[in-house]
Amino acid sequence: MALGKAKELVSPIRCSSSGDGSEIQSVLTEWTGQQTLPNVFVGGNHIATCWDLHKEGRLVPLLTEAGIVAKFQELEIS
Repeated sequence: MALGKAKELVSPIRCSSSGDGSEIQSVLTEWTGQQTLPNVFVGGNHIATCWDLHKEGRLVPLLTEAGIVAKFQELEIS
């Protein structure tokens, strides 16, 4: 049950398994200037690559500020 609700919070797109994956990656490169994946978008805004955020220690604080961590914690409780 919690997993189904969690999918509403996060929308991953797998370029490798999508029929239009190369087109999606081209558009992402155009939008972000980066060819590496995964990229993190919050509220429709490109933030950085997931690896950069994690390495810099900014991923969890960013997700916490966006309310995503709290929503996941709520799902674990219910």
